[in-house]
Amino acid sequence: MMKIEELAELEKVIRDLKDLRDALPWLIFELELGLIAEKKAAGITGPILQPPEAPPVEAVVA
Repeated sequence: MMKIEELAELEKVIRDLKDLRDALPWLIFELELGLIAEKKAAGITGPILQPPEAPPVEAVVA
């Protein structure tokens, strides 16, 4: 059986992972924009990227 402190730490880790999961599409998008800028600066053309879809309203409210 886990101690109360271990359960609290596990809950914090789960919350942190969920936050990272929610932020990951935007982080990837920003990295892709940087890559496109670097490619353009080097004279290489690349595809135009679209931003990720907004999260569902339920996810924003929760």
